[in-house]
Amino acid sequence: MEKGILYIDGKIQNLEISNDILKLKTVFQQLDYEVWTLKESDEFFDQKLKDFIDILRKNIECKAVISCNVIGIEELYSTKDFLYVILLEEHPSHYIEYLKRANENSLIFCFDEKYVDYIKIHCLNILDTNIKYVPLTKELDEESRITIAAQIALEIQEQVAIRRGTLSILKLLIQNVLNNWNFYNIYH
Repeated sequence: MEKGILYIDGKIQNLEISNDILKLKTVFQQLDYEVWTLKESDEFFDQKLKDFIDILRKNIECKAVISCNVIGIEELYSTKDFLYVILLEEHPSHYIEYLKRANENSLIFCFDEKYVDYIKIHCLNILDTNIKYVPLTKELDEESRITIAAQIALEIQEQVAIRRGTLSILKLLIQNVLNNWNFYNIYH
């Protein structure tokens, strides 16, 4: 298997967001990624996490770890082997000590626009371009939610490709222009 995603499932307060994350996992499966899910509440969570990270490091060429409201896993900050994606539903102040240890391989999607500004002010170690707002609200219809999940998956896939050196700058620029245009049309 060349492409793998480990999804670490934490406690999600909002049911709509929980369902949207399931859509995100489905999108990755449709993009031919092997997707594993590890729940924070699983027995032997720490050992299972280490096992999955070993699998990602040794056997997977294109890889990312996605976590939702699970922040502070030291192995994810100390490695540069894969993209660490944080889906942040709760206010970042709850996780500030961990966010300040994030590296250039961290990509953060915030479900509240105010969280983006907070992280940019308090976590100078994270590139501004790696902090994204995801406009998931109750008012969105199903098609918009699927589109957003696909956009997140595309962003993650682009970031992984950049780290592997397999995405040309021109292709990245064209995709970003198209993505921005699509987001603008959906929300304006």
